[in-house]
Amino acid sequence: MAKIVVVNTHPFSDKKLMDLKNDFVFVSTTGPYQGNKPKYDIMGLISREQFNNAIKETISLKNMPLLEKIFRYTRILRQSRPDVVFCNIAEVKMSLTSFIYSKLAGCKLYYYNEFWIYPKGPVFRIVQKLSNMMMRNSDGVYCIGSLHRKYLREQGINNVIKIDPIYHRNIKPISLFKKKNRQLRLCYVGRIVPYKGLDRLLRIFNEISVKHDIALDIVGSQYSRDQYPGNNPDYERDCRDYVHKNGLGKKVRFFGYREDPLKFIKNSDLVILPNTIVEDKVPAESWGIVCAEALLAKKPVVSTNAVASAVDLIKEGVNGYVVGWDSEPKLGNAIKKALRRLGAK
Repeated sequence: MAKIVVVNTHPFSDKKLMDLKNDFVFVSTTGPYQGNKPKYDIMGLISREQFNNAIKETISLKNMPLLEKIFRYTRILRQSRPDVVFCNIAEVKMSLTSFIYSKLAGCKLYYYNEFWIYPKGPVFRIVQKLSNMMMRNSDGVYCIGSLHRKYLREQGINNVIKIDPIYHRNIKPISLFKKKNRQLRLCYVGRIVPYKGLDRLLRIFNEISVKHDIALDIVGSQYSRDQYPGNNPDYERDCRDYVHKNGLGKKVRFFGYREDPLKFIKNSDLVILPNTIVEDKVPAESWGIVCAEALLAKKPVVSTNAVASAVDLIKEGVNGYVVGWDSEPKLGNAIKKALRRLGAK
């Protein structure tokens, strides 16, 4: 039996690590373990119930001062004496502590990388170099998408372990475009932050809705689950104001944050992911689980290539369309094409 310390992620698909005979200690610096979230049903090779049962201890270090957090985490490592540490590289302080401990104690160290584009600026360049050094000198770096693997190769990181989630095998390349003889409902699911690009979708919708009988459901909010709200604190209000000023109130509905947005996806005809890339400490979507949820619900998706999951999961013209993130007109044309195939009036 191996003892494994997991920090702000879980070892998605390594069968040896996920052996239920192993002893897991889950450490979170962002809050309590969210094992009841729907994505844990489809992200790994085992169910969320199995993973939850495998966790012997859950420790939250949220809201602790930095030095206390590092001290507590170091003590957890020393007391647990793990055979394996599995850490999200995005948590640089925990990653560095894990790196130092693994070298001193001689245990295995794996990182999970969710970056395919890195924030710009002198401080981020230093952090990026430090992260790259730790990943190169670890026992392996897990990543989920082709954009992530490309990024790691460009950084000279070759010890990459590809994650193959269950839903990659469950999403079939079958046509999801079926004509409907009624109003078509579009759906946006996600936090309302600049890199998600809702403002772009609203401008496109304002143009298209003049000619077609369509509606738009917006599920999400700017401030939810203690996540970073972006560098424009008024972004959601600006989006709502645009809807009001352009008289779209009867066609566009804001539902706010919902624990289970899947029912909105299932009630829609087309899911839109209008993401872009911005100058911010979170410049883009790291993966994009909404794309997978929509395709599993057999709903076509129109996305930009700033959504890593869309690049891998969408088969062009079959279950959706992917366009360049830097062209709003191309995104609009793809949405129009999808609506025509769905029989928009």
